[in-house]
Amino acid sequence: MPNVYFQGAELFMSSGASATTVAKVDRVQDVSWSFQIPRAQTSVIGRFIPLADQPVINYTPTSLSVSYTKGNKDVERNLGLLNSTGVGVQIGQGTTVADWGARSFQQMNVPTYAGSALAYAGQWDIVSGILKSFSLQGSVGEAVKGSFSVEALDLRQTANVTARSVPNYSGNLIKPAGVSITGINFTGFGFTGLVLQSFSFQLAFDHAQTFQLGSLYPERRVTSIGASLQLGGFMEGASNTLTSLTGYNLGTPLPGQYVLSLQPSCGPEPATTITLTAPYLTSQSLGAQIGTFNQVSLSFALPVSVVPNEATNGGPNVSIT
Repeated sequence: MPNVYFQGAELFMSSGASATTVAKVDRVQDVSWSFQIPRAQTSVIGRFIPLADQPVINYTPTSLSVSYTKGNKDVERNLGLLNSTGVGVQIGQGTTVADWGARSFQQMNVPTYAGSALAYAGQWDIVSGILKSFSLQGSVGEAVKGSFSVEALDLRQTANVTARSVPNYSGNLIKPAGVSITGINFTGFGFTGLVLQSFSFQLAFDHAQTFQLGSLYPERRVTSIGASLQLGGFMEGASNTLTSLTGYNLGTPLPGQYVLSLQPSCGPEPATTITLTAPYLTSQSLGAQIGTFNQVSLSFALPVSVVPNEATNGGPNVSIT
């Protein structure tokens, strides 16, 4: 029977409790994986086309992308991002599934035809994936959503016909009323305040792949992390404090801490708090048009360290708690 996997997937991931403990990823909106085989062609003298064998010299990486509706902090916790010292401290210290350096994922097949809806129909194992990106977005009229992507060392299919229970979620979403940002000093921006309409927070991770003879797979350690925050909204009032753009020529970051708070609408769990310390302003725009208020957008960026003593020296940093 065709089309028996309509919305037919559930996702689990390493929880960080141990290398074999898995946790369900709740409220998944989209999950997809893909791979491209890096074949090597070998040419020889006396032959005009390469040899028939086109082997993979090292390994075939697998890309996994996930988007979800955010509620509690489980995704951030299981990815290793929750740390008051900085988002890179835990994942920057290790390289394997046994620590925070990598995560394995299980995508369960969930058929929808009669008689089999309460049992899985096999699973895909995405093995030892390193975090490549993470983001959270929110705007007026929508619940906050998150996404992340990983690059894994292998992909395997496993038989799994165990019983499943249909997920039952509470209304513990982060509504627009639960989003707030504090700490912004608007002096120098040219306006007195921002009526926040949207935000987007992103992390991008770079890894150094180190191969060695006698091993198929590389060691992959986090080398740098970049963070960015975009805010959009209405200008509250003019302040005449933007005297010249030459004030940015020295290259110093903005003072203070920008704190983005995401409070679930129901349940006892406290808010997810994202703290940006000493960010850099990268762009600013202001526009006026018929039928709406004057709109402002601000973009901030900053580097994030994976070394604890660098992350706590008062310079640019990001933490999620």
